[in-house]
Amino acid sequence: MRPLLDGDPRRIGPYTVLARIGEGGMGRVLLGRSPAGRLVAIKLVHAGLASDADFRRRFQREVAAARAVSGAFTAPVVDADPDAAVPWLVTTYLAGSSLRALVSARGPLPEPSVRALGAALAEALLSIHRAGIVHRDLTPSNVMLTPDGPRVIDFGIAHAAEASAVTRTGTAVGSPGYLPPERATGAETGPPGDVFSLGAVLVFAATGRGPFGEGPPHELLYRTVQEPPVLDGLGSLTALVAACLDKNPARRPTAEAVLSALAVEVPPQGVEWLPPDARAAVTRPVEIPTAAPAPKVSRRTLLLGGAGAAVLAGAAGVPLLAHGPSTRPDDWTYTPRGDLAGPVTVVGGLVLAVKDGGTLDAVDARTGTRRWTGEGLGLSSASKPSALVNGGMIVLRAESLFGLDPGTGKVNWHVFTEMPNDASPPALAGGHVYAFTDMSTLAAFDAMTGAQQFTIALGSPSMNAPTVASGVLYVVAGSEMQAIEGTSGRILWRTTVQTEHSSRAIDGPPVADATTVYTVTADSSVVALDVRNGTQRWRSKRFLASGHPESKAALGRTATTLYVITSEGRLVALDPRDGRQRWEYAFGPNTTIYPAESVPIEAGGLTFTARSGVLVALDTASGTVRWRFTKALSSEREQPFLAKGRLHILMGESVRSFDPATGRALRTRSVPDSQHLVTDGTALYVTTTSEVRALPA
Repeated sequence: MRPLLDGDPRRIGPYTVLARIGEGGMGRVLLGRSPAGRLVAIKLVHAGLASDADFRRRFQREVAAARAVSGAFTAPVVDADPDAAVPWLVTTYLAGSSLRALVSARGPLPEPSVRALGAALAEALLSIHRAGIVHRDLTPSNVMLTPDGPRVIDFGIAHAAEASAVTRTGTAVGSPGYLPPERATGAETGPPGDVFSLGAVLVFAATGRGPFGEGPPHELLYRTVQEPPVLDGLGSLTALVAACLDKNPARRPTAEAVLSALAVEVPPQGVEWLPPDARAAVTRPVEIPTAAPAPKVSRRTLLLGGAGAAVLAGAAGVPLLAHGPSTRPDDWTYTPRGDLAGPVTVVGGLVLAVKDGGTLDAVDARTGTRRWTGEGLGLSSASKPSALVNGGMIVLRAESLFGLDPGTGKVNWHVFTEMPNDASPPALAGGHVYAFTDMSTLAAFDAMTGAQQFTIALGSPSMNAPTVASGVLYVVAGSEMQAIEGTSGRILWRTTVQTEHSSRAIDGPPVADATTVYTVTADSSVVALDVRNGTQRWRSKRFLASGHPESKAALGRTATTLYVITSEGRLVALDPRDGRQRWEYAFGPNTTIYPAESVPIEAGGLTFTARSGVLVALDTASGTVRWRFTKALSSEREQPFLAKGRLHILMGESVRSFDPATGRALRTRSVPDSQHLVTDGTALYVTTTSEVRALPA
């Protein structure tokens, strides 16, 4: 189990996402928590497959069939949404250890344990086959050893037996070394294919290796079809396993016959059937990893990214693969040749600083040593590098779009655009860059090569970068929102949003989660649309009573709350399910707020925001002020950040750190002439007009 990455959703349907369990050819498996607190495993399909109509039909059949499976040795399906923009399936979460992990850590199991395991797996397959399903991917990784006994998991690529003909030619389903030879040659498969996989799993359990050894997939497939299995070390199980691994599916025993042939001394229930040294690995408590700190991106980019339900919670902003340094940075100061033009950006262990004159210095985030300088990029004070993509490219919006080598600063690709260099930053997700090439044309580029993938003509100018969520782009232009499949450019739906007083109905970038995309209109109401088809779920009241043409509102979304921030100094919390207003906080009648840069952050049941010299912590559920700190801010646009369990903000010429729960001042560090503060979750980076200062968080 691993911490969530920046691009992972924080909420899927009613389930809160907690961690990553794994990833395969058809999607990610995530650890989630139900509304009642039960742990579940969520299978989230890859966005590319979700756009395939044949796959969607196949997945719908799988879900319907999987719900019919019951048995003591399978993980029951508890929920699913095959019609979601990105389909998902939820099963009971099984604590313990996979067979692969256990055997890899301690070595092969003794024969009595292998017999008990075989009986459990045969009974699980029997219940699966009786429900009309073929699992098709029974491997050591898909066998969980739990405190209640073995379980077969991952029906993500199981098919109803009669639906195998739907499989596309050339689509590989299964794991080389464990899939049957008929599947390796592209022929149809059925329950005998699962029995073949069962035999291969038992070989691994008894010997620590598969029946066809190790090697590249094409070699394993060749051996599976052409060579006999290696069955050394199986003892009295040799004949039964050999029958399971027969090349001819007609000669293999059924799952019921395998179950009858296994004489079990200790029933495969609980952990008594396992060796004593293996029981601890199966019964240890579930440890949910702490989410990695999110990189600092601008408040505007946070609003434009919309990558999941915790967009503003400091857990996932935009779907970037940017990470800070792995070790605590030193307290250093970097003085460039020339004045700095604005705040720095921290990506991939680099601090990127734009200088007056348009050059870019890349500084090691841990030591403060300059790594390289980029020139000729057409930068200005409005230019900000956007992200480190796939560990291999910095994408920069300047007069055009650039892909820079993070190690050298070399320009690896360059795409000319007709956008001003203060235009909205590009959106980045799944190895793609989405950016406007002119005011009404959206293009997708490969982040590593700059190769154009597709273009979309919107028909009218757009003032906002696209929002990316679960592989889908949400783009607004005038009064229309479009949902676009992120890998192909296929338009999924279009919706026109109406207002009473403006032809430009949508007034800001949307935010999205797994079920709903939210947008704020020019007359300051919030509209919630179904991500599947763009139909309206709900519409709120107007939040700007004055209707002044320069009044603005913006949106923010956390795991529990939808926030509306207005230029008139109001922060309104809505229930994202129905738009019901929960509470409102007003800074005062003379407050000016820049909505896109004033989105609050949320942690530990509290919501933090700042304006007009006031840093305030509000109860997220009720809006009650829990604590308040009054001091002149360095800038009217300065907002707090969470890093290392503390709340940090730039006030005057000092960086102040607080206990988020109580508001107790923990530390004050003086930085004369300070202008901006950013963080990567590990360190604080303060800029003045002439230097960058790194402070441990």
